[in-house]
Amino acid sequence: MIVQAEIIRTTVNLPFENGTIKVEVVLNSDGNVATIGTGYNACIPQYAAGKLHIPSIVTHNNTTYTVTAIAPVAFRFCTRLTEVEIDEGVTTIGNYAFVGCLDMEAISLPSTVTQIGGGAFCKLPNLEAMKCAATMPPTWKWYDVFQVDGSTNGRNPNLRLYVPTGSVSAYQAAKNDYSWTCMNTSTTSFTTVMPNSQATTSWVTRSPLWPLSAKATIR
Repeated sequence: MIVQAEIIRTTVNLPFENGTIKVEVVLNSDGNVATIGTGYNACIPQYAAGKLHIPSIVTHNNTTYTVTAIAPVAFRFCTRLTEVEIDEGVTTIGNYAFVGCLDMEAISLPSTVTQIGGGAFCKLPNLEAMKCAATMPPTWKWYDVFQVDGSTNGRNPNLRLYVPTGSVSAYQAAKNDYSWTCMNTSTTSFTTVMPNSQATTSWVTRSPLWPLSAKATIR
């Protein structure tokens, strides 16, 4: 007998600055996987302010689901989010997932991410640092992934992209070719990929964004 997969749209509590926040998710019993967001609108209140941690698993009715995707427009126009950490397991970030998060300063992506949708990090004028732990660069659907104004010419000049040491050449050859140069950071396993003539700082020690002690408080 073939058992049809059960799709559940519900809310779960995720770690948020100084507590938790209710987040809309879609749960699929086929493989027990979860998607953050529904693909139709923002999955948290758009005025929610602070740091968000997206864990590798969520639990609903005593069943554990592995988080594998961030839905399109999941955090669209959540203008007061400041930092997001996405745990291992997420492979896909949907189109315009974080578009218009005007206060966003830092994002950490896991080594498992393989695909980033069009405009996923578009219109983030204050985004200064992104860490992508994937050794192979994710597939970028369009050229506007990091664009401030939605065009191919409006990249945020302050953005620093941190990638695993040894992966720099792969990222430089990827579709998001912004003529990056790179500098090694001997204190971490990551290399800073950055625009020409810009100064660099270590991902771990950079300040005032997300020191390790602050990151631990939202787990």
